[in-house]
Amino acid sequence: MTKRWEQRNAKALEIPGTISEVAQKIDELTANPPSRDGINWSTAAGEKRQIEIEKHHDLVCLHQRRIALDFASSNGLIYSEKRFYPATLAQRAIRASKSASSVDWVNRFADHRFFFRDEEGRAAVVAAHSYDAGKNPSLRSEIEAWAHDMGLRVSYPDYISWYSPARTTLLLFQAAAA
Repeated sequence: MTKRWEQRNAKALEIPGTISEVAQKIDELTANPPSRDGINWSTAAGEKRQIEIEKHHDLVCLHQRRIALDFASSNGLIYSEKRFYPATLAQRAIRASKSASSVDWVNRFADHRFFFRDEEGRAAVVAAHSYDAGKNPSLRSEIEAWAHDMGLRVSYPDYISWYSPARTTLLLFQAAAA
């Protein structure tokens, strides 16, 4: 892990509260973002507003990271700085082999992805957060078919979705053979 990644993780772990309280804060932050309307970005006021928007986004990401780290810890995983392809996960590999498919994740099926590795550094879980999978059975069927084609299985655990808790559903992708 890079020093910057470790620093971000340490800062996220300083956020107090239960997972539910942190999730509630994410919902509050995402429900009331700073407005981007009517701003002339080339002015001093526009630059100040851009800084405010970036700080708000960083705060949301920090809270999301806190829950991702709690999820990793409670499942014996490591929140990964490096992303990986579905084939890498299906093979439970450390890195993609030359023969591995480079088919990437489909946003419609696996949006807002967080990557996790096991203690040996192998790809173990991808947590995705879907706006539609929780309320659309036909989409779930499509996701499950896509996962199967990729050599993966998908589950919908009883764990809070930390991307946008009130609006998204957590999906976990793992190797089908795991």
